[in-house]
Amino acid sequence: MKRKTWLLAGGGAVGLAVLAASIAYAAGLRPGEAGAEPSAVSEHLSAVQAAILGVVEGLTEYLPVSSTGHLILVNHAMGLSHFTDPAHPLRSGIEKVPAVDAFDIVIQLGAILAVLGLYRKRVGQMVLGLAGRDPAGLRLTVCLLIAFLPAAVVGLALHHRIKEHLFNPVSVIAALAVGGVLMIVVERYFWRRRRDAPPFDHALRQAQGREHGRTAQGGPRSTQRLSTGSMVERPRVTDVTQTRYWQALVIGLAQVLAMWPGTSRSMITILAALVIGFDMLAAAEFSFLLALPTLGAATVYEGAKSWHDLTGSVGVDGMVIGLVVSGVVAALAVKGFVRWLTRHGLVPFGLYRLGLAAAVCGYFMWSAR
Repeated sequence: MKRKTWLLAGGGAVGLAVLAASIAYAAGLRPGEAGAEPSAVSEHLSAVQAAILGVVEGLTEYLPVSSTGHLILVNHAMGLSHFTDPAHPLRSGIEKVPAVDAFDIVIQLGAILAVLGLYRKRVGQMVLGLAGRDPAGLRLTVCLLIAFLPAAVVGLALHHRIKEHLFNPVSVIAALAVGGVLMIVVERYFWRRRRDAPPFDHALRQAQGREHGRTAQGGPRSTQRLSTGSMVERPRVTDVTQTRYWQALVIGLAQVLAMWPGTSRSMITILAALVIGFDMLAAAEFSFLLALPTLGAATVYEGAKSWHDLTGSVGVDGMVIGLVVSGVVAALAVKGFVRWLTRHGLVPFGLYRLGLAAAVCGYFMWSAR
């Protein structure tokens, strides 16, 4: 099993190298030129570049590998950004063309549409809940709103400071490495100890059965709560409609950490869900659904604010290409990721992040020569 994990991680590293080579070829860049000086930064996005960014966004948005980190790297490789301090590349800020910065956010709409399509039954359940026809759907909707609010509040308050102080290679590299270690630790030393716990419904029935037995025998009524909040068995949440409000809040607070570039919104929300008792697939589904309001709000805000730049430097055709490509790739990535989790778990992604952190460090030092 360990050998297979290492082989999978090695295959991922090879895949990244092939992707990087393809990007450099498609963009027509020579080593060392990309992003070295502001004058070298392109002011317009070609159709090929829009498609490449769509592939990267769709592939990485829902995988726990950081879409922001990959987009920073790819934009720089294609000459769409530059160092603000070329003499110190790792500590330097990275400045992108305004339209490209907005484009990276707007193409998230493709990823949103992919999740809407794949989870249309669940979304329909939430719609019925809002209409008062499905209590479980309404509860899930409220939980997603609770989880969304912390990032919305912090994002509005600190958006500009985050871009000013954290959008640099060192921050991205640190987040990739720390996230990789966290994924390995959480799966190997925490989640695997809890995955054999009984499912939520089973544990609830057991607790209710014991309570009923004690009451029927005339014994004192147990003081242990039978609600969703305190089970001796610490049951797993196997369906997102079983999410408790406090769990939604914990996941939402964890999502705030994803504002640090390189962290990965999907990674931090999945890990938080696992730690507080979610099954692996339920954790992934809640993370995907939480992306709908989170990415949707960011897309609407950035699109409205930068529409003039987008239409002038990217064009409607470029936006359509990016959205379509990102949506198709995201749908394939989500389906593949869910199948992967049932067989291999998160450890290979943790190893990938560690390798990527080293590769990003080497790339930015080399590209600034």
